[in-house]
Amino acid sequence: MMNERPSPAKFLVDHYRDKYFFLYHTNPYSMEMARGCIYRCNFCSVHEFHKGEFRVQGNDRTLKDLSELPKNSWVNIVDDLAIQELPGALKLQYADGFDPMDDLADRLIEMNLGQRYWMQVRADNVVRNPKKFEKWARAGLDTVLVGLESFEQEDLNAVAKGTRVGDNAKCIAILHDIGVRIWGGVIIFQNWTEKNFENLKAEVYKSKMEFPNYTILTPLPGTGQWREMQHKLITKEPKFFDFLHSVLPTKLGHEKFYEQYASLWRTVGDGGMERVRKMMREVSTTREGILKFLRQYKTLSDVETYQQGIDLLARADHNGDSASGV
Repeated sequence: MMNERPSPAKFLVDHYRDKYFFLYHTNPYSMEMARGCIYRCNFCSVHEFHKGEFRVQGNDRTLKDLSELPKNSWVNIVDDLAIQELPGALKLQYADGFDPMDDLADRLIEMNLGQRYWMQVRADNVVRNPKKFEKWARAGLDTVLVGLESFEQEDLNAVAKGTRVGDNAKCIAILHDIGVRIWGGVIIFQNWTEKNFENLKAEVYKSKMEFPNYTILTPLPGTGQWREMQHKLITKEPKFFDFLHSVLPTKLGHEKFYEQYASLWRTVGDGGMERVRKMMREVSTTREGILKFLRQYKTLSDVETYQQGIDLLARADHNGDSASGV
């Protein structure tokens, strides 16, 4: 079914291409190798949207799609589960010991397209398959979005992640050893105290992850988390469901919560100007794009950015929505 999809008519958007960007990369391309997910995290809408199905296209189709993109370009692989471990049902389609993602990496290395890839992966998948990811680093894997979610086991259990805290540290070490950069997705929980925020800052700094990303726990309609928590919501206005504002009451006072949240965006590990110089040497980057990207981090670290969220929590407190039950 995935192989039979029509190829995207990229020529229809060629006149927009000089406006495209991703992080600080200009003219990025996007492509899809798989749809759905085999996991069941309760905060995620992916498996709900795809009705529990996980579909992967064949390597011949993937290589054809990639070969039609310019050499030495930046490519976002938009699969929600990339470099995946095959579920049992799919393994039956291949010879014993054959791993299609290993095969795909081998063939990309041979083709030498010079492309750099961004993908979304799971921490425990990396830990179980370090050699596969090392091969993908040679094939062009540049940066991965890893759903770390939390460095505290209680939080991981609360979102049904199915991973252990130790997986996060091992994953980060493996990826950095093979030269793959980390966009680390971390969830901020409303029941956190100042100590939780300080612990997270210490973990992020120690990890030296290149692109920490902090999203406030947000129950999405249709997810298990929504079904469980919707009665606790302080608003259902769509504009607040952006992962940067809390739609649930917080244990910390409204201003204190957002002060702590804003301060997280100033925790990016070390590197300083050397990190910026490395960015300048990457595929599809410009000085202007890098400066714009860094200014966005500055905006996120300013508590005034979240004034609407502070006001929302204040109104909820005033109306008697207690935070003590969070």
